[in-house]
Amino acid sequence: MAVSSVIYYWCLADTLKTLGVWAVSGVVSAGVYAIQWF
Repeated sequence: MAVSSVIYYWCLADTLKTLGVWAVSGVVSAGVYAIQWF
């Protein structure tokens, strides 16, 4: 049970990290795109 919990939380953390990377890259891309218009 403990092992599966560790694996579950590790996968959850990995997913959140991936989403965070996508969110940051999306904000940066939007910022660069917006700067081109000003």
